[in-house]
Amino acid sequence: MSQPLVLVVERDDLLRDWIAACLSRSGCRVSAAPSAQAALESVQTCSPRPQLMLLDLFLPQINGLMLLAALRHITGMETVPAIMLSTLGFPEIVQQAIAAGAQDFLLKPFDPDVLLEKIRPLVHSA
Repeated sequence: MSQPLVLVVERDDLLRDWIAACLSRSGCRVSAAPSAQAALESVQTCSPRPQLMLLDLFLPQINGLMLLAALRHITGMETVPAIMLSTLGFPEIVQQAIAAGAQDFLLKPFDPDVLLEKIRPLVHSA
């Protein structure tokens, strides 16, 4: 079985690198982007498509919900599981993320074991 590819879109450089390192150590390949625009460009040229997306909710210019909607219009990305990442965990925000098509919501800061526990069933079912 090949290593699952995870798209990580996170505006914070240190957090993005930390998430990428955690995922790499767990056997995933990572495509990391600092913005929605960079993520869209990456996915357009990426083959195969990512099997999971971790999306920062509060990105510059285009927020994570808008990015998720845009990614859903790219062939091969319509059903890729997504987990939203945010420092704000208000019930309304979590509900918006789930309504937009995210499978889960992860409140920052988070433990690497919690991250891996959440992604494991999503990358292995893809």
